[in-house]
Amino acid sequence: MKTIATKKAFFALTIIYLFLLCADLTYLPVCLSNAETIYSLSVAEAEEILSSEKAVYARVNDKKADFYSDAELTEKIFTLPYTYFLSVKEISGEVCRAVYCYEDYDYARGVYGYVKVSDVLFQTEPPSGKSFPNVFPKKEGSGTFYKNAEFTKYYSASETEGLTDPFFYGYYTRSSGGRYCYVLCGGKFGYYSAEVFEEINVPPHSDAMPVEKPLPEPQSETGDEKENFLSSDTNKVILISVLCVIAVIAMYVIFLPKSKTLKRTDDEED
Repeated sequence: MKTIATKKAFFALTIIYLFLLCADLTYLPVCLSNAETIYSLSVAEAEEILSSEKAVYARVNDKKADFYSDAELTEKIFTLPYTYFLSVKEISGEVCRAVYCYEDYDYARGVYGYVKVSDVLFQTEPPSGKSFPNVFPKKEGSGTFYKNAEFTKYYSASETEGLTDPFFYGYYTRSSGGRYCYVLCGGKFGYYSAEVFEEINVPPHSDAMPVEKPLPEPQSETGDEKENFLSSDTNKVILISVLCVIAVIAMYVIFLPKSKTLKRTDDEED
């Protein structure tokens, strides 16, 4: 009996080994992980999708990605918050025209501008939740509320009196020094010195950043039928499913107890 049990166990282990050898089981977790992976688009792919009037989004992929009011990228508005989203309107060469804060909220308005293509990653999936950081910096004191980035125009005291709850868009750092915040306050866009506010914390967006699509595996020059068959994701799943069924049936047959049979003896003969 021990010999039979040993043979059964050895045969079962052999089947399991062959199953693991034939079926690329590592493919299954990869499939599951890829289902949640967002792949970035190439510039050509993004342009093609835009031409069909479908939505394309840009993720800020550089902590120094500046947002400009002109296509020549000479008039900076502010630095875009890292990892957040823009809605792309047009791609022209190395420049992307987009809108930041494209959703419709009472406290935030969309700002149209231009960003370098190299500073963003394109994708078709919209963000989960808001596309921008929901940040309302708390003022610690008073300061001049400038209308433009040249800091030559500013709102009068009567215009800024009673303004509260500024909505934060991004930082602006002057070439001559000094850090400012571009905000929307009381329906007015402008710049306050960062020293006017308490420390501003902008957490990264919760969505995972898109990744580049993996390069396709090179096809065998011999045109091997097995490789061609396994190159299909569907065929891989079918093969693994069939092998699972075969393994279960084999294990059932191996360990199925044999039915007892009655032995005829000479005494039972007539």
